[in-house]
Amino acid sequence: MSPRTKLDPAKRGNVFYWISKVCVTLYGWFPVLGRLRSAVAIIRRGDQFVIMERNDGHGLCLPGGMSWPPWEPAEKTLVREVQEETGLRVTGFRFVYRKNDDHYLPSMMSVYEVEAEGELHSSWEGVTRLAALPELLEDGFICHDHIFRYLAGELPPDAILTPDSTGKKR
Repeated sequence: MSPRTKLDPAKRGNVFYWISKVCVTLYGWFPVLGRLRSAVAIIRRGDQFVIMERNDGHGLCLPGGMSWPPWEPAEKTLVREVQEETGLRVTGFRFVYRKNDDHYLPSMMSVYEVEAEGELHSSWEGVTRLAALPELLEDGFICHDHIFRYLAGELPPDAILTPDSTGKKR
C-alpha cells in the first residue's frame, strides 16, 4: 500500500480493534506507568449526547482518552481527544469530577461538561453520533458507567474524588 492510500473505514476499525486489544492486555500485565490519566467530555445536544460506537466492541462511549505523554494536562487531553474523535472544536469546558477506574486500564479519569462546535465526524476509533441517556445506560462502555449514572442522578457521592489530583475521596 502506498503512503497516500487510505484504509477504508472497515479496515481502520479492524486496526483499532487489534491495537486496542493488544495494548490493553499488555498494559494490564505490565502497568509500567501506574495509574494512567484520562479525560472525558460530556457534550450535550438537546436531550442527547455526543457519543462514539467503539470499533473495539466495548460499546458506546463519550469522547475522551488517555493523556499522552502521561504528564499531558487533563484539559489539553480533553481538547485533543474531542477533536480527534468527533471533529468538534472545544469552545468551553467545566470540570465536573475525577474518579479512579480499573475496569479497562488503571486510570484516574477527569470528567468535564464541554461546549463544542463544528460538524460531527467519525474516526478510526469508532462511529460518532448522538444518543439519549437510556441507550447509554443500556449499552455504554463499562468505564463510563459512572458518568452515565452521574447524568441520571444515580452516582453515589462517595464514588467521586476531589478536584485535585491526590486521588483522595471527599
